[in-house]
Parts: sequence; C-alpha cells; structure tokens
Amino acid sequence: MDRIDVFAVLDQAAACRVPDALRARVDTIAAEADWYHARIEAGEQPVYGATTLTGHLDSVRVPAGDAAALQQRIIDSHCIGSAPFHPPATARLIGHAKAHAVAAGGSGLSPAIYAHLLDTLGDPAFEPQVPANASYSCGDVIPGAHWARALLAHGGFAGRNPLQPGDALALVNGSFVDLGVTLAMLPALREALVACLANSAEVARAVAGSESAAQAEVSIRATPELRNALLPAAAALVRILGEELASPSANPLVLPLAGRIESQASFMSPRLSIAKSALAEAVLFASWACQGRIEALARRIDGLDVVQVPKLSQAWLEESRSRLGRRLFASGGSTSQGIEDLWSFGMLASAQLEHGIATWVRMEAVLGWLLRLHAADAPADRAALLVLLREGGLLPVPGDAGLHNAVTLELQGHGPG
Repeated sequence: MDRIDVFAVLDQAAACRVPDALRARVDTIAAEADWYHARIEAGEQPVYGATTLTGHLDSVRVPAGDAAALQQRIIDSHCIGSAPFHPPATARLIGHAKAHAVAAGGSGLSPAIYAHLLDTLGDPAFEPQVPANASYSCGDVIPGAHWARALLAHGGFAGRNPLQPGDALALVNGSFVDLGVTLAMLPALREALVACLANSAEVARAVAGSESAAQAEVSIRATPELRNALLPAAAALVRILGEELASPSANPLVLPLAGRIESQASFMSPRLSIAKSALAEAVLFASWACQGRIEALARRIDGLDVVQVPKLSQAWLEESRSRLGRRLFASGGSTSQGIEDLWSFGMLASAQLEHGIATWVRMEAVLGWLLRLHAADAPADRAALLVLLREGGLLPVPGDAGLHNAVTLELQGHGPG
C-alpha cells in the first residue's frame, strides 16, 4: 500500500508549503468532479447528500432546483459545537489531511475548491477554529464542517464560487479530522521517546557499580524490554497513519473508472484508533517504568529534599491510568434513528493518547532533574537544582541529534528494529 511520509507533512504544514504532488492532481480531480456532477445532473440514481438529505433522512429526495442550496444547508446544520478549539497548528494539519484525501480520489470535490484549499494551506493567515470537543467519532463531520466553513470563507472564496451539488459532503466527510489530530501528536511522541531512551542510559550509568551483590530495580534493568514495547507500537501508528493519508476517504465514494457512486464507510479509520489504543498501553507501561526509576533515584539521593517527588509523580501516573483505562470498543451506541451505529472513537483515542504522552513527558522531566541531583557534587549546584525543580522548571529534552534522528528512522520503519 502507498504511504505518505508523515514527518514530511509535519514539515510542510509548519512551513505553509504545499507539495507539488498535491498540485499535480488538479486535472485528475477536475475530471472526477465532471463525471460526478454529470451523474448528479442526469438524475438516474439518488446521490446521497447531493439529491437526497443526509443521515436517516437519505430517503428524502431533493428537487433539482434545490440541490445547490442544499449544500450550504448541510454545512450550516453540522456547524454546532464551540470552544475549546484545536490549536492553529492542528487545524492546519487537518487541512493537509483533507488535501491528501482529495488527491487520493473518490471525493468528487469541485476543482475550484481543491485549488483554493491548496492555496489556503500556503497562507499563514488561515487559522480555522475547529472545535476540539464536538466529535462523536464517526466521520467527525461536525468539526469537519467548521473547518470547511472557514475554508470557504477565507479570502471571500464562497462569495465568488457557489457550491456545486455534492460539494458539501465532499468537504465535511472523511477521516481527515482524525488524521490531522493524530498527526499533531507525533512531535510530542517523538520527543517523549527521545527523552525516555536518553534517561534510560543515564539511569543505567547512575546505578552502575553501586549495588554490590544486589540487583538493580527491574524498571532499570528492563530498558531493552521497554524499548521493544514502545518503538514498534509507535512505528505501527506512524505506518498506519501514512497509509490512511494516502487512501481515499469520502461518502459517497466517487468511482468514475468503475462507473459507480458507492455508499461505504471510508470516513472511519478503526485501525488507526486501534493503533492509538495499542500505543496508549505502551505509554502507560513506559510511565510505570519511569515511576520505578524516579523512586530508585530518590532512594539514592540523601536528605529530605526529594521525599515528596515520587508521591507526586505516582499521582500523575494514577491519573493517566484512569484517563487511559476506558477501552475504545467496549461499548457503542446508535444515532440517526439507528442508521449510524458503528463508531471509530478516533478523537477519544487521540485525547487519551495525548494526555498519556503529556504525563509521561512530565515524569521523564522529573527523572531528568533527579539524575542531575544525583550527579551533583557541590552543595551550591544541588541547591540551584532544587530551586528549579520546586519552581517547576522544565529541562530541555535529553538526547543529542543522533538519538533524535535514530528515533525518527525507527518511527519511519528504517531503524534497526
């Protein structure tokens, strides 16, 4: 299966740069849209969201004269929800995910909108407000509609380019919100992995030769096992994310070569949710190991200064366990009068994983402070470190450029394994 380089997408989004491969798809997108619009206009079959209403109302036909007006109504009806919003960088990645989905084919989106999307992604001033808590995790059409409305409004595009039948669902449907939000977590994940591996080496050096006949704590001895749990789970998420970015994602799916417009469920990405859930388990394991190392280092530092540190980090770990403990597919529900009854819970998986990574990073930072306290010989150096620790100052992520690059290669599937 083809795969998009997710780290290249991160770099492109940060630089407001649109890859040539997306621009090269304009003519193909135009041909697909022409075929789609001709089929809609011919009226030989009802087309979901173009000549019918949506959801459980899909049996209601729309008169030909009302088909164009329906498009804006679909977007407006989905624009519910409010703050908090995703950060601008995440909203930009949502747009990049949408551009890749359209480029993969199957959306039927009008070429003028696609060209506008690419131009908008290159504009640093485009900062759509996409609600962070407005997803029921089945296509994410509510946050997708907020993003689409902002796209159409940008630069006054909508006033010059009315929507064509089929454009609304081509814009709001698909897995692009889930993919964009998942992309946004990757930098923090990579830095957490670098910090964990760097701290692992430092902890091993700190306890080396200090135990005589006693064994070091299992959390310290288990570095190979920790690495072998974390990196494959993270690399699997990166691989699946890259494959999903390269895949068509729309409903209905427009298939000119097959001569049909197909109702299906490519707007979901359950395997991405499962990969995030698996990584959440690995992050919990890493956090638990980090807590063991924090306790081990605290026992090796004399005095009252750090006695409370392991207690606080244990509280963080317990909160993370509680937040990440709800399994994604343990329950479900049905909405739209029983029509939409299978959810991927992509946003829930992302929220869990994001919290887990943030807690893990905080714990690795505390471990980093303890490592420096353990190594500090001069009382003045120790006192200065304690002041910073109590004030909540954060250490730079440990690890040199070589380790950072090695982790990136592992995540891309090019490491030693």
